[in-house]
Amino acid sequence: MPYDENLILHGVASGGAHLDMDENCVVPVLLAVNATGDKCLDIRKTPVDGLVVSLVLTEDADVDSYTDDSTITIEHSDHLNRGWATLVTFPILHSHIKRIFVEATVAFVVGDIGGALTSQDGDTGILLAYDDELETVGGQGYVYCEMDLATDYFDDAVLNTCNATTGESTIVTQCLVAEDPLIQMQPKIYSIRFSTQKRYIRANTSNCADSQGICWILLTNDAPNSPTPF
Repeated sequence: MPYDENLILHGVASGGAHLDMDENCVVPVLLAVNATGDKCLDIRKTPVDGLVVSLVLTEDADVDSYTDDSTITIEHSDHLNRGWATLVTFPILHSHIKRIFVEATVAFVVGDIGGALTSQDGDTGILLAYDDELETVGGQGYVYCEMDLATDYFDDAVLNTCNATTGESTIVTQCLVAEDPLIQMQPKIYSIRFSTQKRYIRANTSNCADSQGICWILLTNDAPNSPTPF
């Protein structure tokens, strides 16, 4: 089953124009496409085993706030007007991320994720992920930090990360300047395989922050050859 116009959950207006996925998106309630390019699909005649839904992101996002994160879900129901429940959730689209090479002077733990990352001169952000090597004292690897401001350079020698279980841990950077901000959502293809016994599915894009640019959410039974998402 290839991608075609009947299998687009989001991205194209009724007249064929491509639409942004942004904070104005409205959850669809009909099989007809709504004003923001979203619609419900009736899949009662489609094989339910091994379907794949793909979120295709292009390069024209206009996310200007450093805390603009977006969560896109796929929902299913037996009825168009009620009973919708989350079926799958795409990875959170974080806006601006710094990747910083560090050496752990205190071993990282899972509880550090989601904690505050603060540099000696006051740059702040949220720790999203870290390399496994940093779970050992002396280990070297990358941390991924969601920035708060454009001026969060993280170019000091010492960073602090906090978590609920071990208190404050100290890590020492091995480079003077962190890498440039990574626009994590652009461009990418996220593909999720699923099955459902429900009749209808839809994309819920109403939790977008700012504009993610031209995007498509497509249904197929052939998984594209896409990169593994962070």
